[in-house]
Formats: sequence, C-alpha cells, structure tokens
Amino acid sequence: MPLELPHDFGEDPHKGKIMLVATVAAFTPDGRVLLFKRNKPPYKGYWELAGGRIEFGETLEQAARRELAEEAGISGEDVLSLEFVKLFEFMLPNYHRVLFSFACKARSTNVVKTEHEEHAWFETTALPHPMIPFVEQEILASKEKLFT
Repeated sequence: MPLELPHDFGEDPHKGKIMLVATVAAFTPDGRVLLFKRNKPPYKGYWELAGGRIEFGETLEQAARRELAEEAGISGEDVLSLEFVKLFEFMLPNYHRVLFSFACKARSTNVVKTEHEEHAWFETTALPHPMIPFVEQEILASKEKLFT
C-alpha cells in the first residue's frame, strides 16, 4: 500500500536531501509511550517520537540522548536505559530519511516540551491518528525489545 503524502508535503525545508535522524521511543515502566504532535511542516499535526537530525561529530547514542533532552527534558538519571532498536528507511518523492531508532524507559513522566504543540503518554493499544509513517513500527519494535 503506497504511503499517503501529507497536505503540507511541499513545504518541507529539507526536500531533496538525505537526512540521518535519531528517534527515541520513551516508555514508562508500565509500557506507555511518549509522542509529540508536530507544529511545523512537513507532517504538521501528525504525531511522532522525540527525534531529530544527527549533528556532525555526534554518535548515534549521543544524538538520541540530546534529542530526548531537547524535546522532552528527559535526560541523565531520568533515562533508565537506552538501547538501539532498529534502522528504518523512509522514502517518498524528494523525502529521504534514515532513522536510527532507540528505546528507553523513563523514570519520570514529567515532560518539558520545547518545540511541539502538545505531547501525551499513550498506551500502545490506543495510539493516536495520524502518525508519521513508520512511527507505529518503531514503537512496536521498541516495546518488544524493552519489555520481552
């Protein structure tokens, strides 16, 4: 089944570029996952994991930890573990992302958001719609790695 393009797809400021991205599925000890609602294109209004571009000179793990701290205020002792889960590649016309997905258990559910209009901790059986393509796969792969 082909992926549906978001209504604001043409507004992507990074169109035509390959982007390396670290994402983090942060879970509570009881298995709820933290998601953020995007407030900028592309995919404005869609739900996603904490994450962003890997900066020059950063390891994958450093990028994941930085993004989680920047987007959620979760860092240091609040991250009980951080594990690499899987590599995903997401390609659409003029849109190419390589996602290095991580998972962690968070000690606290207190989130200090900085760039998203809203956030919530969701049961994995009741994920919101719409989500950026691949997010559900990332969540399920991450939960399987952390909770089995």
